[in-house]
Amino acid sequence: MPTTRRLTAVCSATALAGILAAGPALAAGTVTITPEEGADWYFSSTHYAETGAPTPTTGIGDVVATPEAGSDPWGTHVYQLAVDTSQKARLETSLLNGRPLAELNGVIYSTYSTGLPGYGPSINVTIDPEGEDDFVTLVWEANKAGFAMADGTWQDWDTTTSAGSSAGGWWTPSIQPFSSATPGSNRTPTDLATLVEFYGEGSTITGFAVNVGRHGAMTAYVDGIGITVGGDTTTYDVQPAVRLTGKQDCKDGGWATSTVPVFRNQGACVSHFARR
Repeated sequence: MPTTRRLTAVCSATALAGILAAGPALAAGTVTITPEEGADWYFSSTHYAETGAPTPTTGIGDVVATPEAGSDPWGTHVYQLAVDTSQKARLETSLLNGRPLAELNGVIYSTYSTGLPGYGPSINVTIDPEGEDDFVTLVWEANKAGFAMADGTWQDWDTTTSAGSSAGGWWTPSIQPFSSATPGSNRTPTDLATLVEFYGEGSTITGFAVNVGRHGAMTAYVDGIGITVGGDTTTYDVQPAVRLTGKQDCKDGGWATSTVPVFRNQGACVSHFARR
């Protein structure tokens, strides 16, 4: 089993000595995340047009208990994304920002969806292409890759695979019209390598999200998000925030359970509360 460590962000102007502020680096293994405002993973309900223009919506997202307890291989908690017909809900991270698109090898993730059979969370990767365009969204959808998205059951997805006659599940609304036969259009999804070639090796990643919305009302849950960059996979496991209340909680290994903030050792934990 890979080593598990916690990843969060310290939301203060200056990090205290001994407290870990999560950095942008990716490291192979499994990382426990607590998505929240100010952290490396966070919620957004903003819809972005292909010009990059943002439109606020009222989708919701939060860390919740796993639906059907015991059914999620990742543990007791997952990230919920819920929308009505015209809303968006996104679990986002900036950890890939600035990396070459060509270094992104693929993504794996687990989902559980209810309310809209045939649809579920997709992967969105926004990029700054090598050419004149400065904003493009690349989308991977399981149904575009030839897979059936079931209602009310956990399913595992791998963006490097496809089924039937599909060449892959990657497409972009920037290739118009949607009915175009160009690989990477809505009608003609393809693999990621084809889109890398289409937009150029110099394209860089500007955002990454697990996305729900614009198809209809639904509630979805996601966990076990594995991102492979340069051949190394980091898997993100969603868990609720753990906040200690005082220096007495630092004892007997309690310091290591804290996620907001994260401490290097027991001494750093005790010092944190002594300063308050």
